Amino acid sequence: MKKAIFITAMTLAVSGCFTIGSTFERWVGTYEYDGTSYRVAYVRTEGLDGDTRWEYHLVPGGTTTYRSSDMIARCLALEVPGDNPTPVSGCEASFARAIDGLVGPPMMGGDDYG
Repeated sequence: MKKAIFITAMTLAVSGCFTIGSTFERWVGTYEYDGTSYRVAYVRTEGLDGDTRWEYHLVPGGTTTYRSSDMIARCLALEVPGDNPTPVSGCEASFARAIDGLVGPPMMGGDDYG
C-alpha cells in the first residue's frame, strides 16, 4: 500500500513540474458533442524548460472567463513558432475521449431501477 501511495505522489509531483503557466490568447470556437456545447480556447503554455507551446483547451460551454482549472481537455495546436496552427477539428478525437471519460461507462442494467 505504501508503495502505491509513493508512486502516486511522485507522479503528481513530476507532472506538475513541466508547466510554469498558461496564458489565454483568445476563444477560437465551440465544440458540440452529444448535444452539449463546449468552448475552445487558444492558450500559450510556458514549459519549465523554457519552451513555449500553443494548445487548444476545451472548457464548459458556459465559460466566459478562461481559467485553466476549468479545462476538460487539451490538444497541441502549434509546436514551432511561425507555423500555422493545427485546425481545431484535428482535436475532435481527444476532446471526445476526455468528455467520455468524465461521464464514465454506461451502467449495466441501469434500466432495471426505473
